[in-house]
Amino acid sequence: MRAVSLNQKYSAKNTFYQSADMNSKCEKTDKNSANAYLGNLRESLTDGWKIIQPVFLRPLWSSVNNEKLGFHFVLQRGGTIRLMTVPKTTNTARFIHDQHLDVQENTLF
Repeated sequence: MRAVSLNQKYSAKNTFYQSADMNSKCEKTDKNSANAYLGNLRESLTDGWKIIQPVFLRPLWSSVNNEKLGFHFVLQRGGTIRLMTVPKTTNTARFIHDQHLDVQENTLF
């Protein structure tokens, strides 16, 4: 395993994001990732999980400067509760609308 300094890692990361072509690939990956999360939510509902309302619209934990938002779903099955976060996209907003879910926006951020 080759040792890489922090500066080298940072430079490589910055180079990756400076390319316009690479940025478009990252956006596609983000959309595919968001659709995968939505697919996981739908699969959970099929497996018997129920959405506890409201759904919370908050910045994603990985978001720099709270720019990217995500829907935080509280799911329950039996006595088990879990949180599932799905990035905010047109498909996710449509799913929420179609399911008649209440959304609470976090006004603290």
